[in-house]
Amino acid sequence: PPPPPEAIYQSPTSKSCITSWSDGGWTRDFDAVEANAGGVEDCAQNCFNAGYTYFGLECPRNNGAQVYCQCAESIATSIPAEGQCDHENVQGSHCSGPFQVNLGPVTVNLGAHSTGSVYMTVKGTPGYTNGSPEAYCCAMNKEMVEYGNDPTTFAPVFRCHNGNLDQGPWLLMDGSDSNFMAQTGPASCPGVAPPAVSTLHNPPDGWAVKYDAGRCDYNSANTGIVDYDGVADTAACAALCTSKPTCSFFATKARETDVFCAQYSGTCESVFQDDGMVTYGPIMEMAGYVFKADGRCDWTAPGMSIVDNDSVGTIQACADLCDSKASCTSFSYKDGFCGQYAGPCSTFDTSEDGFRTFGPIVLAGYEFQTNEGRCDDTTATTALIDSEAANTAQACADRCTVRNDCTYFSYKLGTCEQYKGDCASTVAEAGYSTFKATEFVGYYLHSTAGRCDFSQPGMSLVDNARANTALECADLCNTKEQCTAWSYNEGASFCGQYNGPCTEIHEQEGLITYGSVTVNGYNLGSVTGRCDFDAAGMSIVDQGPAAGVQACADLCNSKAQCSAFSYKPGFCGQYSGPCTQIFDEAGFMTFVVRMTG
Repeated sequence: PPPPPEAIYQSPTSKSCITSWSDGGWTRDFDAVEANAGGVEDCAQNCFNAGYTYFGLECPRNNGAQVYCQCAESIATSIPAEGQCDHENVQGSHCSGPFQVNLGPVTVNLGAHSTGSVYMTVKGTPGYTNGSPEAYCCAMNKEMVEYGNDPTTFAPVFRCHNGNLDQGPWLLMDGSDSNFMAQTGPASCPGVAPPAVSTLHNPPDGWAVKYDAGRCDYNSANTGIVDYDGVADTAACAALCTSKPTCSFFATKARETDVFCAQYSGTCESVFQDDGMVTYGPIMEMAGYVFKADGRCDWTAPGMSIVDNDSVGTIQACADLCDSKASCTSFSYKDGFCGQYAGPCSTFDTSEDGFRTFGPIVLAGYEFQTNEGRCDDTTATTALIDSEAANTAQACADRCTVRNDCTYFSYKLGTCEQYKGDCASTVAEAGYSTFKATEFVGYYLHSTAGRCDFSQPGMSLVDNARANTALECADLCNTKEQCTAWSYNEGASFCGQYNGPCTEIHEQEGLITYGSVTVNGYNLGSVTGRCDFDAAGMSIVDQGPAAGVQACADLCNSKAQCSAFSYKPGFCGQYSGPCTQIFDEAGFMTFVVRMTG
């Protein structure tokens, strides 16, 4: 095979430039270096030797005699300034260049006025992904340890350290940054990824590893100690925590004759490092479902009914049972008991401790497709736009929403994949849920080929404005009574708002167009909430699942007393009365019967 390309200093994919070093996490521990190839190497080596992950350069000056050298352990808080670190960005500034220098096969940016470049301190080979966190740590002459888990997703977090667990420096190695995974390091370094957390600890049913090298810091805000005990194993500790109403997390550590079991209340948002201690938290999200509340679904509430009661081995088996039954929308689980229910499950019976209830992940503007896999991007009509880290399905939906061409996303804990096209088929992969973009609240996707042609009969321009996201553009249209459609271009932050049916599209690359949702026989009454059925003259007729706005309208039409309905993806509330008052609730839009005669 051909030899690998020359290793180079690589810039993180999304932040090649940042605003001034003072904007987060950067230090200037070393003297300025010369603005040439040798100076770049000196800066990188200085930062590497000090244990930093990144180095950067800012403000080349004095005919190349000096440029600031700065280091950072993390760039998470840095402010991106794309395309501003390779040329004179402020005319007449003392940062007069040179702004770039050739280093081997690549050109390295030297920064500019109040703008720095960003590079990894360890050279990597682009396109080579046979590295691992372990290999990267080896390249840094540091040992890799499995430090813990992301507090929200429980995904494993790896860190490199210099041999002293108490002092660090710690380098985050969560595998979400492709640049970390691309470091091959010296030939003697291993290239095998470490075992997953699940193979190391086998968490009890209903629990996931939260921290892998410490316990909850009960001296921090919103966390307290419930009790300490000696138990036989981790499962016994989980059972103890479950039996105590205030216990929300527990930690275990093996001793000579038993297992130390600490139980905590609160949120456990920070960890006290303790080698050998493993902290567990409750599962909050699984494929297609999200934790709703402690307690059992109250199936006696309006719109609720029991689908089935079964005995199963795990909470995941309970979720799978609910999936297998078309009418099941929520389930409650406790110690092998699995109750499956139809309806919104908005009230809970808390008279019996230990029950936890999960409901479908419902996202405004998205329709649930499957929880058995991700979009197949090998087909001709589907393409992967991006794959990045996200803590929740809602965070993944937000990433998809701000992209003009995103039509589907697939999500599993910690991973968000966004696709364009029709997602005609899915690839079976455990843990993934797939959602289809349907509409902004009150709007439907009318065209991806251009903007409304407002020169056509019946059309007029209401306003042109700037909007940072498509959602902002929708909100602008909402504020103007005459606005019935809008067109948006993400690259230009352009938001055109129009009045009329928008039957003709003026083709223009980069623009998408949305029109107001209309349902025969109904007027759109609100896009900010649902009917307030506690108001005078109002009452609930029925409520339950619905596959779309029209399906909800059909349900209302089928009931003589129904005069209004409120809909958000997956839920349809039907009401009797004038619906003159709206209860603000994100994701809902409300329609009222159109009066004639």
